[in-house]
Amino acid sequence: MRSIPADSLLGGYGDCMSKVYRVGTVARAVNAVFRRLATRGRGAPYLHVLTVAGRTSGRDRSVPVDVMTMDTVKYLVAPSGEVNWVRNLRAAGKATLQRGSHVQQYDAVEVPPTDAIPVLREYIRLVPITKDYWNVNGDSTDDEVLGDARTHPAFQLKVSETAPEGPPRETDESQ
Repeated sequence: MRSIPADSLLGGYGDCMSKVYRVGTVARAVNAVFRRLATRGRGAPYLHVLTVAGRTSGRDRSVPVDVMTMDTVKYLVAPSGEVNWVRNLRAAGKATLQRGSHVQQYDAVEVPPTDAIPVLREYIRLVPITKDYWNVNGDSTDDEVLGDARTHPAFQLKVSETAPEGPPRETDESQ
C-alpha cells in the first residue's frame, strides 16, 4: 500500500494536528450540551454560542466556541482546525456571539499566525480539554506554536456597527 505524504494532504504545509475533529453522533451531542450551557450563561466564562451564515446555504449555523479575551480584545480560536465554522466565518466576515441573554454582533478578522501566538498560548492554557488537537503545550517555543498556528486559525472580533436582529435561533450545530 502506498502512503501519501502529509505535505500533499495539507496543501504543502507539512504540519498536521495531533487529532482530527470528526462531526459524529458524540460530537453533536457534546456540542448540544455546551450550546445549551452557553445560552443559559453557564459553564466556563469563555463559553459562547457562535452563529454564522453558512457559506453555501446562507442558513444560520450555530456552534459552541471558546472566546479568549486579552487586553479587552476578543478572539476566536479554532482548536479543531479548519472546520466548517471557520470556513463560514471567513466567507461571512461577521457573526453573532451569545452567552446567556447577552447577544452581540461582531466583525471577524483572521489574525496572521505570527500575531496569533499569544492568543494560542492563552487558549492552550485556559482550555486544556482540547490538548489532543495541539502539537504544542505551555512550554513550547514561539517557533513551535507558530508551526501549530498554521492549522489553528484565530480571529479577532470587533463589535459590529450593525445590531443583531434578536437572539440566534436554535440551528444546526454541526461544525
